[in-house]
Amino acid sequence: MSGMVTTGPNREEMDAQREVHRRSLAFYFSTPPYWPTLELFGWDDLGPRLRQLTREDRWDEMAELISDEVVDTLVPQGSYGEIADVLKEWYGGVAHGISFPLPEERTNDGQIERVLTDLRS
Repeated sequence: MSGMVTTGPNREEMDAQREVHRRSLAFYFSTPPYWPTLELFGWDDLGPRLRQLTREDRWDEMAELISDEVVDTLVPQGSYGEIADVLKEWYGGVAHGISFPLPEERTNDGQIERVLTDLRS
């Protein structure tokens, strides 16, 4: 699973990304090799429940099992003005580098440039 980051210029865009991550987490955690992460946080029953939905071809229902708590615990989140500090807090002492999601549209390039500069400092 690659690193997920929820960020954006406003709550609406962040909420949309959050739902994409919720669906991705549902897919990943339906696979047994990812279950140790769930077990670490006490969500032992979630993986088998997701796996069962895949076997029943109920893919569209899987994201409903991923609670806000799961997303909040596993995905760093913050606006462009906050995300550099959030990522430093999450990964500062344990990572030499991170992947940062770049938006498709260029309307926020100035904000992204500030985030990347903050991350590099």
